[in-house]
Amino acid sequence: MVLSWADQGTHHRSPTIGADLHQLTEKFSLGQNFPNPFNPTTAIGYHLPKASNAKLAVYDLLGREVAVLMDGYQTAGEHHVTFDARNLSTGVYFYRLMTGSFNVTRKMLVMK
Repeated sequence: MVLSWADQGTHHRSPTIGADLHQLTEKFSLGQNFPNPFNPTTAIGYHLPKASNAKLAVYDLLGREVAVLMDGYQTAGEHHVTFDARNLSTGVYFYRLMTGSFNVTRKMLVMK
């Protein structure tokens, strides 16, 4: 059964949207690549709440690093990179954002 917004009952909204946005921007995040699956390129977005050294890399299923998309000092804020997988085979790959205090990995699918 699919519920519409009206069917879901009473909803509570935060009285201070600014506070919610502040909380969001105070955290590291790594978005899901888009499109996914993709051929040959995809976009990856991430957020750094403070300037820091960071690395964004792509790995195959065996854990081998196949590409480094970014490695170095980054300013605080939203960042986007484009990944070109023309030289990779069809399959599942992982991309990981690493900083001194944050490490997250997501999955993506290359389709040829």
